[in-house]
Amino acid sequence: MKEYLDKINAIRNRVYVIQAELESREEEAKKMQEQFEEWQDYISSLDVQLITKVAELDIEKEELQRARK
Repeated sequence: MKEYLDKINAIRNRVYVIQAELESREEEAKKMQEQFEEWQDYISSLDVQLITKVAELDIEKEELQRARK
């Protein structure tokens, strides 16, 4: 009977360890997701800036071409 109880306690302890590890990994995954979303926002902002700059350069290019004529 003691062996049986020892095995149950060992299994219970292992479950607690696994549960703690899972919670830790879930928290880590949550932090990574938040950072990923921040990077996506930053990249989107850079995309808008790049598109705006390209449009400005296209306008300047057209103005220079008209000035040459």
